[in-house]
Amino acid sequence: MRRPPRKPARKPVISAVHGFAYGGGCELTMMSDIVVADETARFALPEIKSGIMPGPGLVRGTSHASLHVLKYLALTGESLSAEEAQRSGLVNRLVKPGDHRAEADRLAGIVSQYSSVALSEAKRYLNGQVPSQFDYVTASLSFLFGTQEARQGASKY
Repeated sequence: MRRPPRKPARKPVISAVHGFAYGGGCELTMMSDIVVADETARFALPEIKSGIMPGPGLVRGTSHASLHVLKYLALTGESLSAEEAQRSGLVNRLVKPGDHRAEADRLAGIVSQYSSVALSEAKRYLNGQVPSQFDYVTASLSFLFGTQEARQGASKY
């Protein structure tokens, strides 16, 4: 029996990477919204060396890195250092070894202060899950301006 497609996470997903993120680990970072890596991290899609190909990483990878970077990873099986991954767009924040979790927690603390409805709507837009991006963002903003969270947020400024 075929499983139904999984719905994307509505809440932001933050990955904290230390050491090797190869294969599925690299693909999980590609499906995350924010990626923190320490300087020990290495990223690779080595599946081609086993006669197969990456799955979700090929679908979501170009949302974060250029097609050339994704082709390099998928077609050669070679790895990227943490610095190369940051330059290519796979990593948002690069920190000293061992500081990856603290930085991910810091960012999660920031994001958790915001409206879950607004975060979910922003993710849907940014992930291309809407038929017409302009129409959708206009409708979403109209909706969000009417929420209690938006009224409370506006009163802070």
